[in-house]
Amino acid sequence: MVTLTKPAAVDLSKANGGYEIYLQLAKNPSDLTTVAVKDTQTALTYDNGMFVDDVKADIPTVGLMGIFRLKSQMTGSSSSPDPTQDKMLPFLNRGRLWRKVPRIR
Repeated sequence: MVTLTKPAAVDLSKANGGYEIYLQLAKNPSDLTTVAVKDTQTALTYDNGMFVDDVKADIPTVGLMGIFRLKSQMTGSSSSPDPTQDKMLPFLNRGRLWRKVPRIR
């Protein structure tokens, strides 16, 4: 589970614009009947198109890629009069928990 906490005011001079971003891993990733997560949280920082746990590491432990899509791309309703069809929806690609693959900088 990824949690984003919006700051009182977005500050682009700060990492993540001031947002706090945390990752909690599944207690049992192979059990698809539950969404239970571990109590521990890993702080993530957006860096070069990826959410990573350590911006200084050549090979961070966590590396997730984010993408954005128009809602109409997901619903197939681009000609709908619904004004929410123009909303951007964020997605995190499952990506991988990095082990031996370095990031490209």
